[in-house]
Amino acid sequence: MPNRFSWYFGIENRTLLYIASVGITLFMFGGIIILSNSMSTIGSILYSMAAITLGAMLYLLLSTLVVDLFQLFIKVELKYYGIASLSITLIILSYGMWNASNLRII
Repeated sequence: MPNRFSWYFGIENRTLLYIASVGITLFMFGGIIILSNSMSTIGSILYSMAAITLGAMLYLLLSTLVVDLFQLFIKVELKYYGIASLSITLIILSYGMWNASNLRII
């Protein structure tokens, strides 16, 4: 993912993207594994943040694959592919969080 987004947005120094990617991955797995049975409020908040981050990264991966498939047929500047990938991720993530918070019993 860091290579793909550095290519989309023309970032030459990938070191920060690699560090952020490793940090996010460690936070996701560490938060989910360590805090899954936490009884404290902070532990529950960190667990929720780690779970949401895991979902966001999976949606980001899937949206990047979809955008790359569209890239075969539609040719635009690379930054628009990156913006499209981030937009798809944010829309799906926002809808999922809204859907999870609005429970309806039919």
